[in-house]
Amino acid sequence: MINAFVRSEVKGFKGFIFSFVFCILYAISDEVHQLFVPGRDAQITDVMIDSAGAFIGIGMYHGLVNLRRSYPSN
Repeated sequence: MINAFVRSEVKGFKGFIFSFVFCILYAISDEVHQLFVPGRDAQITDVMIDSAGAFIGIGMYHGLVNLRRSYPSN
């Protein structure tokens, strides 16, 4: 998600927030969907786990981008 926002010229803190909010909303929609699947139920803890994963993933993306910028290719 962060890569899509960066390529759309939404960068920096704004890109981070938009990506993170989008991922949280997607996690919530997934849990709502599970309410309609027999044998499954929605869990707020799943939303929290997905959100933590999104936060870590977005952070890793920024870290790798910054690392790549500090070592220019030949």
